[in-house]
Amino acid sequence: MENSITILGPEEYRTSAWSGGTTTELFIFPAGSDYKKRDFLFRISTASVSIPFSKFTPLPGINRVIMIIEGEIELEHKNHYSKILHKFDVDTFTGDWESSSRGLCTDFNVMTRGNYTGIVQPIELQKGKMVEVSNLKEISFLCLYALKGVSNIKSGDKEFQINSGELFVLQDITSHQIQISAYDDCALVMAKISAL
Repeated sequence: MENSITILGPEEYRTSAWSGGTTTELFIFPAGSDYKKRDFLFRISTASVSIPFSKFTPLPGINRVIMIIEGEIELEHKNHYSKILHKFDVDTFTGDWESSSRGLCTDFNVMTRGNYTGIVQPIELQKGKMVEVSNLKEISFLCLYALKGVSNIKSGDKEFQINSGELFVLQDITSHQIQISAYDDCALVMAKISAL
């Protein structure tokens, strides 16, 4: 079986308003799921927080991971903890919590349900540099969102180019590893999705 690879661009994303700004859905699984119906297993999106104080949408039964990709916020989970998140900082929490933020930012979001879990981390590469991502057998989906620059992704004997604003999705993973190399200075967000 070969890896299933999809590359999506801004023309395929879905942007909508929320109480604190806008959110852009980059990818949702299974295909045809509806965020409003909460019938997805996982969803990847970005969101802008454009007002100084905002309350997060309650999402009972959904686990959330957010990473700041621009700006900074103070995130408060009522009766749990609060923390300041700078660029590329990550927080993992449950949508059952009453959460709010102060500050302006753009963030990258992974929402999971059921037996799906997600982790998020940044990748920064200088021009001409390369990084290997291994242990792919343990995950169900590998998603790479290009924030800046042009990257080359090698999976097995196939190579793909992704530009700033594009999302690379690898599923049905059979490779042990992939290689990411930078045509110029690059920044990406990597999300690993696993089904337990």
